[in-house]
Amino acid sequence: MPDALAEAARLISAGRLHIPVDRSYPLGEAAAAHIDSKAGHTRGRRVIVV
Repeated sequence: MPDALAEAARLISAGRLHIPVDRSYPLGEAAAAHIDSKAGHTRGRRVIVV
C-alpha cells in the first residue's frame, strides 16, 4: 500500500490525477458527512477535515 500511495502522490503532483471533492466537513460534522454520503447523487468525494 505505501507504494500505491507514493504513486498517487506523484501523479497528483504531476497534475495527472484529480480526485473530485464535492464537499468538506469539519470533524465535528462527520455524522452529517455520512448521512449526505448515503443519500448518493454526488459528483465527488466527501472529505473530513481533522
